[in-house]
Amino acid sequence: MHIIKVIHSKKQLGEIQQTFNHLSEGIKWEIDTEHPFLLIEYSAFKNNFADTCTLIRKLCDEMDARFDYYGQMKSASFILGFVDNLEAMEQKIRDYTQLSENQQEGWGYPGLDVIIRYLPESKDEWFQKRYWFHFGSFVSAGLWRVDKNQIKAILKQQSEDLGMHLCPSFDFSKTEGIIDRLPDHIDARDNPNWSVISIPEISGSRVILKPAGVIHKLSQPKAKAISVDSETGENERKRNIPKVTFNEIGGIDSILSQVREVVELPLKNPGIFKHLGIKPHKGVMLYGAPGCGKTMIAKAIANEVQAHFISVKGPELINKYYGQSEENLRKLFEEAREMEPTILFFDEIDAVAQKRSGADNLRMDARFVNQLLSLMDGIEDFGRVCVLGATNRIELIDDALLRPGRFDYHLEVKRPDEAGCLKILEITTRDMPLAESVDLTGLSAELSGSTGADIAFVAREAAFNTLRRTLNLNGSFNPNVIETYNFENMKIEQEDFKQAIEKLRPKSP
Repeated sequence: MHIIKVIHSKKQLGEIQQTFNHLSEGIKWEIDTEHPFLLIEYSAFKNNFADTCTLIRKLCDEMDARFDYYGQMKSASFILGFVDNLEAMEQKIRDYTQLSENQQEGWGYPGLDVIIRYLPESKDEWFQKRYWFHFGSFVSAGLWRVDKNQIKAILKQQSEDLGMHLCPSFDFSKTEGIIDRLPDHIDARDNPNWSVISIPEISGSRVILKPAGVIHKLSQPKAKAISVDSETGENERKRNIPKVTFNEIGGIDSILSQVREVVELPLKNPGIFKHLGIKPHKGVMLYGAPGCGKTMIAKAIANEVQAHFISVKGPELINKYYGQSEENLRKLFEEAREMEPTILFFDEIDAVAQKRSGADNLRMDARFVNQLLSLMDGIEDFGRVCVLGATNRIELIDDALLRPGRFDYHLEVKRPDEAGCLKILEITTRDMPLAESVDLTGLSAELSGSTGADIAFVAREAAFNTLRRTLNLNGSFNPNVIETYNFENMKIEQEDFKQAIEKLRPKSP
């Protein structure tokens, strides 16, 4: 179907054709007729945008030209305005696509906003605007099916109304890909993040509440997930961001740069990887002896980039009912997608992701591994999401999980050396009232080879030794004496640390 039909004289069309004779696709010249005309079709704009716009401007300069725009007669000034808007739209799309992925919003293109991709900030907005989860229907009570085809149809119609579909930089398949990544179903029965919203409806002489759709907990007024910024006064989503920082972790100086390179950098500056034409690591496996700080590292990274932190121990996901474990896993990845940037942390992953054999196809954790493999294969579609795993026994992990494209970066968190032990001691004792005689350097030499958890235990036990020695808790426990005691005089001595180390040694390898 033509977009513009130009009715002109035979002589003038013939002269213009000679200049633009190289335009063949989407341009149809009908000059050797009693009523000469020119048809400009969709493909002319997509394949020869600049020349087609120049041709239309040339035709508008001829005073005797008449224009048929989608079957309606229009003036030359209208057609010129159409071309101006089209060129402005093309430039806007180009500028937008040059932004990094974390700066782009919505459905991949500016102006496609008749449906909102994100979640409403309040329950009132649920009624005032149109969100993606509005489109669908209840399959059963509490189970909402998202109608992706309807979303595509509405957004495609809007792109055509705006003239986007004529711009060479516009490709609706990009928008379709974003829509396809939306969840197929929203189960308000099992997913605590969603609930059914009902609206009043008059039935005879009664007013009944009829389920109208689903709503996310972030949009509900009683949810603690909404907070107000004290400076701007604007609502913002409450993210689960750990308070642990790298200043609270010692003994990992040797791997700190690696941790930041493979996890922090892709979440904070994804544009760098796009510029280099490479894909960042989406899955990182932390392994090492128990107590070396793998969990604290994951929390510190989330704090550094202000990422939503989802932490789960592998066994917590396993359910005795068939298929429920896999569903629990899918819900975690859905939450990660909704709250990006996100760090999804699997602690003790070896408990549920051990190597499979040919006879293990029906084993519960084998099915869990199969689902995790599938989700990890599609992790690139989740945006700014990084999956971390932690294990003390990496040799037990299924090989398919450790191959490139899944947990492809393996980072060993080693026991701290003497300098690392000193750093951990300084961190764990910085708020403790130490006596001047305490020699942390000498203590770190004795603790060399211990884990961070061991060193924290020694510091804590030394404080308890001080408590027992000062208050004589081994004898009669008199609360009245404790209430009147001057705590300012209580200091942790070198001997208290020595006793704590002695208590630790039977546990050391």
